[in-house]
Amino acid sequence: MLNIVVFNKLAGKGGAEKVANKISKLLSEMGQDVVLFSNDLEPMFCEYLKENSFDENNTRIIVVGGDGTLSTIVNAVKANCRDYPIAVYPAGTANDFSGCIKLPRNLKAFVKAIDKAVPRRIDLMFAKNKYGVHAVGSGNFTHSMETFDAQTKRIVGRFGYYI
Repeated sequence: MLNIVVFNKLAGKGGAEKVANKISKLLSEMGQDVVLFSNDLEPMFCEYLKENSFDENNTRIIVVGGDGTLSTIVNAVKANCRDYPIAVYPAGTANDFSGCIKLPRNLKAFVKAIDKAVPRRIDLMFAKNKYGVHAVGSGNFTHSMETFDAQTKRIVGRFGYYI
């Protein structure tokens, strides 16, 4: 099984990279192949999928980050008309989606759970040529949260998503 682990360096106050490396190590110890992508490469993830025709039956994507990172990856997968199973480990600010699907937060339990899981389809929202996974926001404050620099976003934190 090829596992493409995509992590957001800024998620979890910088802890997502460490988590992604631990997940990768656990998967490697199980004899599985792993490719790591950092948030620096998220814009290129769509191109990466386009250039590599990974076997949909033998590839899964593991997102280590929050709802924004998950949204970026889902949009890249959909743009390439691919159908990879996607798992998400919560390492963002709000983690609404991962909270709903209740995957374990213990890394060993998480890796075991996704290895044994049977992927299931979920509904997606579609507006203005973008897919949404779990929630939709609008208005000035939501727009501001998208454009804040990393430091400001950390200060406002989860509160900003619930305004």
